[in-house]
Amino acid sequence: MADQKHIGANADHPGPIPESVQENPARKEELFLFVRQALEQEYISLGRAAEILGLHREEMRKYAREWVG
Repeated sequence: MADQKHIGANADHPGPIPESVQENPARKEELFLFVRQALEQEYISLGRAAEILGLHREEMRKYAREWVG
């Protein structure tokens, strides 16, 4: 298994969020929280977090600012 500090770092093509996650609000929330934790612990970059969640970087920056404040 990959080192936890490199979550998603080796993905060749992240693609969109799988339909099984998009259609299930609980799983979408779980993914969002997982990505937030990885970002806060500096395991992934803001750009990578945006890719995983299917957001534009500006949207991701808005969420990051809300988390701080």
